[in-house]
Amino acid sequence: MPEALNARLYADQIVSLPQLRELPRPAQLGMRHRVIPHAELVETLNAQCASHGLTVHDQQLGLSRQNQIIVGTMRVQGAGTVQDPGMQSLIGFRNSTAQHTSIKMIIGLQIMVCTNLCMSGDGEYAVSRKNTTGINLPWELGRGIDRFLNGTGDHVADVERMQNHPLTIQQAKAHLFDLFNQSVLPKALFQQTGSNYLQAGSNGISLIDESCWDPRVHPYEDCKSRSLWGLNNACTRAVKDIKLPASRYEAGQKVGRFFQQLVG
Repeated sequence: MPEALNARLYADQIVSLPQLRELPRPAQLGMRHRVIPHAELVETLNAQCASHGLTVHDQQLGLSRQNQIIVGTMRVQGAGTVQDPGMQSLIGFRNSTAQHTSIKMIIGLQIMVCTNLCMSGDGEYAVSRKNTTGINLPWELGRGIDRFLNGTGDHVADVERMQNHPLTIQQAKAHLFDLFNQSVLPKALFQQTGSNYLQAGSNGISLIDESCWDPRVHPYEDCKSRSLWGLNNACTRAVKDIKLPASRYEAGQKVGRFFQQLVG
């Protein structure tokens, strides 16, 4: 592998499918360990999306733990996905070649105005029990896509409940406290998340209600709504600044779980 490419991959950065194909095959860790190279996982998932009539867009892939863990997202369109110009269906997935975790997938939405990712609060559902011998990868991933399509409606309903759940400034501040007190988000994002929602800008002017929203002062339209939805977007906007792909994925899932509990 070229030295420059190797340096990029080991920096926990976003990578491409061709780069995944150039990675050395991981070592087998035992008699029952079935190594699933990252490129094989992504290619099989793409093939299963196609077989389910789904078109894949904006695929992003990231590596962590010295290339042992892959996390990825892919925006998908087709029958059973969200048909809304403001948001589109997203599949999130992760796996470890060193058995840190099983293959997992999660339901998500991409908010098109800001490219925020809204992850399902139901948490990840395991597609298989880690990477063991005898696994039928196409079948397992196909089953995962079936679950994804079946659960998308419930996830959209959760979003609608957030959109219809108004917040006072005092309630928003209380939820912000809980988000960081419960370690849903890293404390380093506290100021940014609060600013995204309470000020939605850098001038220090608080956005009390939507009637005083001014795009020249409050540039984040996705945080405009004085509701759980606006607060959720303030969180997911901050999550995008987490550098490590695996940490960003985990934070998105925690945010989804937190807000689903509020509307559940």
